Amino acid sequence: MSRICIIVPEQELESEQLASKLQAFCSGLHLRFEILVSAQTPSLQRYYLFDDPKLVEAANLYCDSVRAKAKKSFARLTQKNPSLKLSYVWKKSELNEHLQQLKDTEYLGVYCHKGTPPALYVSLVEQSQRPVFVIRSKAKAEPLHVLAAIDPFHEDDAEAKLDVRVVKTSKQLCQASDSRLQLAHSCYVPTFLMRYSSSIYNTHEQGVKRFLRDNGWSKFECRLLNGKPSEAIRALVKKHDFAIVVMGLSARGLFKKRALGSTVVPLLESSDCDLLLVP
Repeated sequence: MSRICIIVPEQELESEQLASKLQAFCSGLHLRFEILVSAQTPSLQRYYLFDDPKLVEAANLYCDSVRAKAKKSFARLTQKNPSLKLSYVWKKSELNEHLQQLKDTEYLGVYCHKGTPPALYVSLVEQSQRPVFVIRSKAKAEPLHVLAAIDPFHEDDAEAKLDVRVVKTSKQLCQASDSRLQLAHSCYVPTFLMRYSSSIYNTHEQGVKRFLRDNGWSKFECRLLNGKPSEAIRALVKKHDFAIVVMGLSARGLFKKRALGSTVVPLLESSDCDLLLVP
């Protein structure tokens, strides 16, 4: 059974669906999990502030209040999972250190019930060497329906290495959890090329088939979508109620290797499903 460390920002502890979603999420995917509550207390950010007893007291009270909220939020979760590890970090440096020390943990998760995660966590996602789940509040029925979004002939990734990792990660996830996997590729034709749309569409279709055949995945059917990837994928997710969208983490341009891709960002801003971003 694979392991995941799920980061829960302190402000998300008030979410009513938090504990039930994490339980359903990890049981549905057959994941063993630990929870890392991430809080930021200003009076612990600068060493010289420890000279002020009032600030130290305020920081300690804040930490106590976060622990109390977390224990309340995860009370039922810890009852169902007695071995659940619940940890806390109080500074950005502690968060980075904790993640560097993780062993035998295949996935990283960030809980954000809606919208784009705060900048600190987006930065962690971008720099992650592990596949990263962005976990939303809505729980989906089992068996989970997983969508892997691929672009196997991107001009900046001629060998489609990122897409190979996306499909392999999706397969492993679905095989471990008996989830259903669907592949999709979006073909966007600009207005000025519409007269050639049929030819372009056919080229994309044949390219996807060749990618699957070359990697021994001919048994998989890939749905070919029309339109901009972010819009086409969102529409497909809503129509078929996908639980998770798996896609490449980073943009593939020469100067964007550590930035989120143009398709990822709009999907991060929506809350239709969970995302699994593959580095």
